[in-house]
Amino acid sequence: MHAYIHTYIHTHTYIHTYIHTYIHTYIHTYIHTYIHTCMHACMHACIQELTYEYQGIAEKAELELRRLESELAKAEEARDVAIAENLDKVREIRNFQKRYDTLKIIAESHREAAMAAKKQAEETASGHAKALEVQARRVTEARAGREVAVAELEALQREHAALHDAFIRAGGVEYQIAIIRKASFSRSSAGAANKGGSGSGTRGTVRTLLKGRQGWCVHARACGSAGAAAGDMTRLTPLTYDSQASLEALIERQELFLCPTCLVNGSFRTL
Repeated sequence: MHAYIHTYIHTHTYIHTYIHTYIHTYIHTYIHTYIHTCMHACMHACIQELTYEYQGIAEKAELELRRLESELAKAEEARDVAIAENLDKVREIRNFQKRYDTLKIIAESHREAAMAAKKQAEETASGHAKALEVQARRVTEARAGREVAVAELEALQREHAALHDAFIRAGGVEYQIAIIRKASFSRSSAGAANKGGSGSGTRGTVRTLLKGRQGWCVHARACGSAGAAAGDMTRLTPLTYDSQASLEALIERQELFLCPTCLVNGSFRTL
């Protein structure tokens, strides 16, 4: 648009100059030629005619000049408008470029933040997955341990029931204590007769018994009626006593069950 306006202005300027030059050249040549040709015959008539013709040509040229000046003014006005619009567009383009650069920087920072967040999320998810695997493994191990513990508890419950049944069948706590007291009384009577009637006392050396999980006394060796449980030396609990009363207390608390076989065949000796 700007180039078009400048071209238009230069064209009209050239036309205006050309018209003035042409008019003056034509008039001057025509007048001089006509004067020299008709000077002596019709000088006054020719001069008047030439004057009228010159005035007509001058008026036409003046009108054309005014028209060209009007068009030139319009063209200059259009040029100013186009320049203003061009400046506005340039300003708008610059503002748009600034906004574009700003948005590009923001988008780049957001992209970097998104990449960092994605990486952190992947690391967190990986850590959670590993933690879940560890937790699942621990749960599996705990479940297996629980199953083992439940089986152990059930075995202990069965053993306890068997021990309780055997203990009841053997006469219970009172029967055990009665046998212990009877054996102790028999030895005490025999000792008193051999020593002239003096008692052996109520306390003696500290002795240790081994109690199996089945409750049988094993006396540092497998008891004859204890079965397989008594032979398992890893399942034995040491119990100590130093008197008749402490031995009876062990029996009353059901920490010890003396098998009748040991009492009958004399393999167990009380204080």
